[in-house]
Amino acid sequence: MDEYQDEFELILYAGNAKSKAMMAIQASRKQEFDKARQLLDEAQAELLKAHNVEKRVITKEAQGEFVSVGILMIHAQDHLNAAMISLEEANELLLLYKRITQLEKEVRS
Repeated sequence: MDEYQDEFELILYAGNAKSKAMMAIQASRKQEFDKARQLLDEAQAELLKAHNVEKRVITKEAQGEFVSVGILMIHAQDHLNAAMISLEEANELLLLYKRITQLEKEVRS
């Protein structure tokens, strides 16, 4: 196994999750709510993959295997944290955009 595989997998999955969350925000802004929900579901699936990698690393350490924590792992964890925050915010923004759309319709009626 490549020495940095875990780190690169974390970066990949977290990056995918964050990108999909940002795309969901854009879809929400355009009132494409079904598309936004789909993107958020995809983001959550990518985040789960990242968490599985993280769990694999933690399990290695718990079993007594040495796990190097260099700048690349710190960077990967930073990506994971950013993705988690982005996904939470995108979910909230979807709700807000839906509410704004509903209120605009009520005002026009």
